[in-house]
Amino acid sequence: MTTKPGEPEMQTGRSVAGRCRGREEGFALAAAVLLLVLVSGFLLDAALRARTERRVAWNTSVEVRARTAARGGLAHALVRLRALQARTAAGGGDEAALFAAWNRIDEIGRELGVVELPGGGRYQVTVHDPAALLPLNEATANELSRLFRALGAGEETARTAALSIVDRRERVGPFAAPEEVREVDGAAGLPREAERYLTVLGDGRVNLNTASAAVLGAVPGMTDEAVRMILSRRASGGLWRNLFELEAGLTPPARLELQSRFAELSRRAGFEPVVVEVVVEGTVEHGTVRTRLRGAGVRAGASVQVVTTVEE
Repeated sequence: MTTKPGEPEMQTGRSVAGRCRGREEGFALAAAVLLLVLVSGFLLDAALRARTERRVAWNTSVEVRARTAARGGLAHALVRLRALQARTAAGGGDEAALFAAWNRIDEIGRELGVVELPGGGRYQVTVHDPAALLPLNEATANELSRLFRALGAGEETARTAALSIVDRRERVGPFAAPEEVREVDGAAGLPREAERYLTVLGDGRVNLNTASAAVLGAVPGMTDEAVRMILSRRASGGLWRNLFELEAGLTPPARLELQSRFAELSRRAGFEPVVVEVVVEGTVEHGTVRTRLRGAGVRAGASVQVVTTVEE
């Protein structure tokens, strides 16, 4: 067969055209795959973002509910405390019963118990008398040292810690929280529970009707005999109204010690709360999310005025 002139060139042209079409199809396929990957990635990213946003929104909602529950508990406790103060300020009622009620304000928390809220939330309230503790920002080095020894610290450890705390207070200013004593140089050897016997709330007085034996023993003029007498009357349901009642029942040596420190003791001793502390824990989702709210209120006139609230 005779090849016509120019025929090889035509065959070569068709071959080149075919290869070009193949490359174009390959590029199109690759571009399609790449586009599919990009779109899939975009959709996956959008789905993850939406899921994260839903989770953040849910977490925020739960936290708000827990915070709302805690604030509801604080309001509930304040209603009870303000009603008690209103009756106290009004007078004409059973003064002894009101005096006893203030010295047993911790019973308010026990009476309220755990309060269930619609939607699965709840709150639990505890009410404290800060004057049952030694005032960290007013106590002298001697008072602090006596407290630390009563809690098991050695004499030198207690003395060093007490002096260090007073020095820090004078240089830096008042403590904002009892836990800050851990940061004081020289106080590292104190028993771990020491901070639980200290407070930064109150008017600097120690309530003889609610303080523990360790705190009572730190108060000026308080002998072991005086502490035993205070606790004995409290155990039988009685309360102390003034220092003269205490003085009258002591033996001569204990009475002499109390009289020698009477001016200091008068400034430090109290007989009912002036400041009250309310701690509320709000929870939701079966307790998995919690908010703790701590508030302090001052008895003023016929009400109790909130002076601080701290969310923990």
